[in-house]
Amino acid sequence: MTDPSAEFALQTPSEERLAEQARPQAVTPLTLIWFLMGRRSAILDVAASPYALVLGGVLVLSAGFAREYDGEDLLHEPWHLLIPHGASLLTAFLLYMLVRLTGIGKTQRLPTFFRGFPTFLRLYWMTAPLAWLYAIPFERWMSPGDATLWNLRLLGIVSVWRVALMIRVIGVAYGAGPLWRVIATVLLFGDAVMLIAIQFVPVPVLHLMGGVRMTESEQILQGATLLLQIVGFPSLLILLIMTLAPTATPWTPIKFSQPSRVHGTTWLLAAISILIWRFILPVTQPEQQRRRVAEQLIIARDFPAAFMFMSKHEQTDFPPHWSPPPHVAQPNPVPPINDLIEVLIHESPAEWVRAIFLEKFRNTTEQTLTRYGIVSDEQLSSTLRILDRLPLSEWLPDDEWRREEAIGFLRQLSSNSNRVLSESDKVCLLRILETLPPLATTEDQPTDHPTAPKPLDEAKSE
Repeated sequence: MTDPSAEFALQTPSEERLAEQARPQAVTPLTLIWFLMGRRSAILDVAASPYALVLGGVLVLSAGFAREYDGEDLLHEPWHLLIPHGASLLTAFLLYMLVRLTGIGKTQRLPTFFRGFPTFLRLYWMTAPLAWLYAIPFERWMSPGDATLWNLRLLGIVSVWRVALMIRVIGVAYGAGPLWRVIATVLLFGDAVMLIAIQFVPVPVLHLMGGVRMTESEQILQGATLLLQIVGFPSLLILLIMTLAPTATPWTPIKFSQPSRVHGTTWLLAAISILIWRFILPVTQPEQQRRRVAEQLIIARDFPAAFMFMSKHEQTDFPPHWSPPPHVAQPNPVPPINDLIEVLIHESPAEWVRAIFLEKFRNTTEQTLTRYGIVSDEQLSSTLRILDRLPLSEWLPDDEWRREEAIGFLRQLSSNSNRVLSESDKVCLLRILETLPPLATTEDQPTDHPTAPKPLDEAKSE
């Protein structure tokens, strides 16, 4: 049988010299701090400790709490806590294979995958405490736009820190070089993961003309993802060329004469990082539980029950800056906002509930009531029925230019031969036109319709 300690056996003078430079010590809480700072001795202490794999798994779990304690209903959906483990296992495997194939794969002394990957994984998982920064609740202190901006800044800080740390870890644990090659390898991996992740993030659709008005948070998120894509795709090719460039010296994993252990205080710290949430979750989780119930009712199209449930609570009983579905700035929002509003008109929900959904509807009318928008006859018919039942103040855009655009569109609609309106829709449109204020000037009317539109009954007689 193979001796389990064979992983730490010294076989060559060069390996003996490397091991002599960094004899493994016990992994203490101070070791974790120095590891996050990139100190060589701390990196080697973690690499030499088989028990650090279990420690890393516990720290990843604590990072899951930090990410989701105020974002998901963990009582009914605890699987959210396991997402960091699954994601980190996959990304660690992909990065290890990239390192193995492009760097250390050239040496005959390469350990087998089942011996080499656990060492790499415990180093990878030991970066988990960086995610504790995600627990900062910006939403409770700032406006939606500022909170989104600071969350993105924090994400950038943690991402850059983690990339720099992994560059240092690979350089130390595998004797990797030259430095530019290590940087290119890690950046290539990070760039690819970022571009793939963006495809799964619910980012608002880019509307150039006549689009749905986005919230401040959605505008910031859209701008950030667009910038990352503009920079990320060209960088991907450059980094790939640099990673595949040949190097003179193969990367060789360092082996140790003996394993290191995890100090008891470190296990205590890991336990505290989990147990502390016992005192935080009772404060934040009720909000998430109410959010989950409301969203489930809306997605199931049980709108009266959703309005009733939300109206039983104050808006502050839900997460800060919570925006219930449908998210109208995203592609194919579910459920359609018009379906929800048609029910809302006949209900009497709390004022804050009515306001939050009418704001979503008003944002969509800026796409529907414009010459530049593309809207189906069915959606237009539904919009007319809703406008006929709402006061002008609840649907007419506040922006003067968009207001004039919407009024001009509705006036033209009565003489638009490309639109087929039912008799009931024509009646709705007539009532809407009677309530509309006059256009500011004749210059505000679209140039392709210089004359005022004919009344519906006159157009019908023709």
